[in-house]
Amino acid sequence: MEAHPSHGARLLLEIPGVQSENPLLPVVAYQHHMGADQAGYPRLPASLKPHRIHSVSLLIAVTDVFDALRTVRPYRPALSIAKATTILLKDAMAGKLQ
Repeated sequence: MEAHPSHGARLLLEIPGVQSENPLLPVVAYQHHMGADQAGYPRLPASLKPHRIHSVSLLIAVTDVFDALRTVRPYRPALSIAKATTILLKDAMAGKLQ
């Protein structure tokens, strides 16, 4: 599961024209689970820290979390919009969604 950002970025880079026409796509695919605090995955090597996460990647991360919270999971029902928003706000206040 934690390898999907790396695999997705690699697959996008294999598509002809992506690097020249849409260079942000593989970046966002790679970074969308990192978070502003560089927690999450894939883990960056120490030599790349501090590394700025692209603002589009952070936006996608927020939407991904919101979608996950609002989706039925085997271990819990979908959360309400209010509950999902509360969780996102707490994460933002903790510096995870900057």
